[in-house]
Amino acid sequence: NDVTAYYRYNCENMSELSSIAVTVFALFPSIHHIRSMWITDTHQGAVTLSGKNNMISLR
Repeated sequence: NDVTAYYRYNCENMSELSSIAVTVFALFPSIHHIRSMWITDTHQGAVTLSGKNNMISLR
């Protein structure tokens, strides 16, 4: 029932990146929610994503 995954992304223009769209819900409709945690050089946060709320806001 539970899947754990860790991803690391590097962005050369982090000051221009404000959000990330997670599109996995369209590919795997049986996934109901994802608990996401993120960290940047200046901020950190957490959000529960769903098919209707699939954006990680980094600001």
